[in-house]
Amino acid sequence: MKYSQDLAQLVIANIENHERAKKVLAEVNEVLLGRISLEVKDILTQFPNPLDLDCDFDLYENGCIDFSFTPWLVQDERSVNFSVQPSEENDDEWVSHLCGLNGSSNYLALHFYTDYRMLGLKALQFKVRLKEALFEKTSLIEQGFKLSADGYSVEYVIKFNHTDIVDGYPHDLEKAMLPLIAAMDALKLAMPEFDKLQKILINHTS
Repeated sequence: MKYSQDLAQLVIANIENHERAKKVLAEVNEVLLGRISLEVKDILTQFPNPLDLDCDFDLYENGCIDFSFTPWLVQDERSVNFSVQPSEENDDEWVSHLCGLNGSSNYLALHFYTDYRMLGLKALQFKVRLKEALFEKTSLIEQGFKLSADGYSVEYVIKFNHTDIVDGYPHDLEKAMLPLIAAMDALKLAMPEFDKLQKILINHTS
């Protein structure tokens, strides 16, 4: 036997719960991701910067939250966006990614993306300029942001506490949402630096 008799008997004794686990997990995902979506949308209403019209706050349906701000439109087109999404393909294992349970590379992150093609930059040129601007001309690193592993975006890691989710699920998730609120508060404080960063990227010919 590959597994012990005791373990096999334990699984058999709880077989109904095991067989229902996928349905339970789907419901947990919907509740948690829905709550995250509502928190982000609510916090953004408190930002002084007006949102553009292409925002999408349905993390459960779309796998990410996508938003940007009107002042960053270039000829009425979105040149930059923020995205809240997992660092890797999530394979529907949302709780694992929210809490980093499957390894240090798994987490939820707030990303700052720039459409470098719209700005007339090539990929390598953009990555060099982004890194230089991020480290030398803004204070975003000191504020908790970092360059993403692929070099195309700036990110802020959001790692939820597994115990807080367990203790508060489903109706008392205020404490569980604190890492997300901290990330959004960091973004709000950092908006002048992101304005500076985007102006540097837009004015790449200067």
